[in-house]
Amino acid sequence: MKKITLICLSLFLIGGSIAQKKSKVELHEYIIPPVYSKKQFISYTVPIALRSTTDRFGKIIGENMQINNEEIQKLENERLTENERLTFVKTVFEKVRSGEVTAYDGNPINGLFNMNPGMSNFNAMALERKEDGAFYEPHLQYASSKTKFDENGEPEVDENGDPIYIDIYIDYKPEDVTSITFYENWSYNANNETGVLTPIQKQVIGYTLNVTYRDPEIYEILRVKSLFYIPCAKEEYEGKMITLKENICTSTRINIPWHTLPRKNKELVRGYWYSNNLSADFRFHFCQYLIYLAKDSKNLLQYWKVKGIYDTDKGYAVDKDGFPYSKELSSDTTVFCDSTVVSKSGYLKKMDIFDDHMGEPIMDSNGSYLIREVMVPYLVNEIIALGFVEDWLFDEKTLSIQKKVKGLMPTVFEKQENYETGMYEVIGLKKMFCIKY
Repeated sequence: MKKITLICLSLFLIGGSIAQKKSKVELHEYIIPPVYSKKQFISYTVPIALRSTTDRFGKIIGENMQINNEEIQKLENERLTENERLTFVKTVFEKVRSGEVTAYDGNPINGLFNMNPGMSNFNAMALERKEDGAFYEPHLQYASSKTKFDENGEPEVDENGDPIYIDIYIDYKPEDVTSITFYENWSYNANNETGVLTPIQKQVIGYTLNVTYRDPEIYEILRVKSLFYIPCAKEEYEGKMITLKENICTSTRINIPWHTLPRKNKELVRGYWYSNNLSADFRFHFCQYLIYLAKDSKNLLQYWKVKGIYDTDKGYAVDKDGFPYSKELSSDTTVFCDSTVVSKSGYLKKMDIFDDHMGEPIMDSNGSYLIREVMVPYLVNEIIALGFVEDWLFDEKTLSIQKKVKGLMPTVFEKQENYETGMYEVIGLKKMFCIKY
């Protein structure tokens, strides 16, 4: 009986020992991460003519026919040179007019890719031609008028003695094209296991050439008008491409709302869902990575597949390879000065100094409130635009354009204190820094 009891007790102890030695289940090995978009479709317009002027937010508003050398030198980082622009546009015009490349209507009623993101699809129709090859509609022409002359070469007049005018169409010239609207797929990759992040790359799926549309009476620029749409080939054709422009700096807003909801519970469409707008899913996640990097580049920069972070505050400072920024910022977080990344992660705001005990503002001997400057970090939703440094590649046969992204510039509103109200007002856009790929 004692032997049986000892055997049972031994088995109990052995079983307990085995139970204690079972491996611990680590929950993190089984956690399923949430899914969010790392690809996004977007369109935006880039000025390419040196004479085009923009407002402080980058919108084309006019022309400057008297540009000095200093302005030209700056603008050549952001636009095509006159020779580059005219050669490129002339090639596109010739291929489209001859029918070698099929172009599409650039202004369909519901937009090129539909107004509703849930019904996204390519809507445009190919430009129709007559049997003689001419277009049915004046896609590459604009309406005008001229005086009607009689058979003797004299101006004809109506019964009131006023000149008679006839409607005519005039061909657009390469000089008339001042901007390009790009339609692109953007993508980035964030590896949840390794932490490695590859920043935004671009794939151009098509573009339109644009001219300025003016009020016929006062000649004021009302908007840009797209002439036609050119679809682009995939990356495998890059080997046949020439370099159209190296290290060009472009920028686009990424958070312009495309609709509003009026009180009558009827949606009012303001624009297209893809125009200057990234979905919140894509925008917030990627911009959050940018905010984290700005605050702690010392630890995070090593995980980004980039060469470094460069200062943009003093404008363009072209390096030996043509990259527009040459002063690399330090990742040191122990020193706060203009040469560090962390100093670009927010803005300085003036605030009153309060008494620790009473909580009242402190005054100096003259009765003026004591002021201190406090660093206010940028929030993810304050990144309202992205700038890029990129090479443009062009296939003269298919008219395709592709891009090689070489730098990224998160951009925020630049604010200035209004001394009368004490409020900070938006005065333009400001690049935080440039991430060099």
